[in-house]
Amino acid sequence: RIVLNRLEVFVEGQPVRVSGKLPLPKNLQTNWKSIFDWRKADVQLNVVEAQIAPFTRLFPSVVSPVGTFNLDLAIAKGNMQGELRVDGAELRPIASLGLVHDVRGQVKFSRDRVSVETFSGTHGGQPVILTGEIHLPESKELLPDFNIRLRGTNVPLTRSAEMILRSDIDLAVSNEKGSAPLISGKLNLRRSFFLSDLKILSPSQIASPQQRPPYFSVKSKVFSKWRLDVALQGTNFMKVRNPLFRGELSANFRLTGTLIEP
Repeated sequence: RIVLNRLEVFVEGQPVRVSGKLPLPKNLQTNWKSIFDWRKADVQLNVVEAQIAPFTRLFPSVVSPVGTFNLDLAIAKGNMQGELRVDGAELRPIASLGLVHDVRGQVKFSRDRVSVETFSGTHGGQPVILTGEIHLPESKELLPDFNIRLRGTNVPLTRSAEMILRSDIDLAVSNEKGSAPLISGKLNLRRSFFLSDLKILSPSQIASPQQRPPYFSVKSKVFSKWRLDVALQGTNFMKVRNPLFRGELSANFRLTGTLIEP
């Protein structure tokens, strides 16, 4: 066990203050990720106005090097108490979705629960809001119980020369013990435009999920088995303009299956 009366270190150039007791395993040759078990620690961690930029190398495909964060966290006998605040952050662009900027959020830690009280950003000029709760398991091998909700109004889902697709978003991601996480909710499709040949929407003879509706497949082992139950609805939401057809389209679909085989 390491006893720290007061330790101030620089992590990626940002000051971090630590005090308390850190348990050590009997075998120090073990995987470095398991050297410190937060469930057995008794520490206080404090980070004030740290720049996010130096930490982006940890999540290079997700976070942009802008914004700041503050962390005040105490852990004692597996119970957490504290708060994380993020201000002015930005997410990397995601394919045709574009980027989410001006991200601000507040996360509370209480016992074994992480509560996302508010986490908001701006995407395509429209606000998107993330809320929810994560219940950390006793074992490091188990997936946490969580219930996260994402909401937004008239959010651009796709923006390209051929198509602009907008929708109201009300989605939830949750899991139950013994089953894969479930993405559920509703997309209310709003005023959108399609300027390409309708042939690209026709199902192909190729069996690959990317070549037939809904034209995507997530192969990552972490997410591939996540289940889907999402309603997609819109009345006269899509204006189509091309040499062969001019008109409006409606939709009433239900997206089911898994992320790898939607």
